[in-house]
Amino acid sequence: MKKLVLDAAMVPGLTGMSLAQTGPTAHDNATVSASVVAALTCTSTSPLDFGTVVQGQTKVVSPTAAAPTGGSVGAFTVRGTSNANVIFTFSAPTNLTDAASDNLPFTVATPVYNPTSNTNTTGTTAFSSSGGGTMAMPAATLYIFIGGTVDASGSPNPPTGSYSGAYTLTVQYQ
Repeated sequence: MKKLVLDAAMVPGLTGMSLAQTGPTAHDNATVSASVVAALTCTSTSPLDFGTVVQGQTKVVSPTAAAPTGGSVGAFTVRGTSNANVIFTFSAPTNLTDAASDNLPFTVATPVYNPTSNTNTTGTTAFSSSGGGTMAMPAATLYIFIGGTVDASGSPNPPTGSYSGAYTLTVQYQ
């Protein structure tokens, strides 16, 4: 008499199946949930512009003062979910450059935010954004203001011309 021996791997559908019950089973249900928040948006609404800078001088644009003549305070509008924890990171160059790659030293000031209006001269709060400052958004819309300093007093003075650079504000939910 011949015996038929089957290997479970040879029979489709049997792999991983148990052919014998070993006793009672138990089960339970778990809840699945998600909290949907508004998408974050970060929009530059005004460039940081120092206007005219005279050779041999330093010029400051304060994030909490009126803009200089011919210049502007840098500004962003951030929209998201009120009271949600967000991480703000800010990156800026240490020099502005001209078309010939000459450098104009640049230092960014501590940014400020206003949760109630798009004005930088009253109602602002400073925050640290270096390395990823975290905060709960005090409102669904935040107005962020950026200032800084350019130094045209170096030796030798930087050549005349137009200097520029780019700075970036990044916002993400924590």
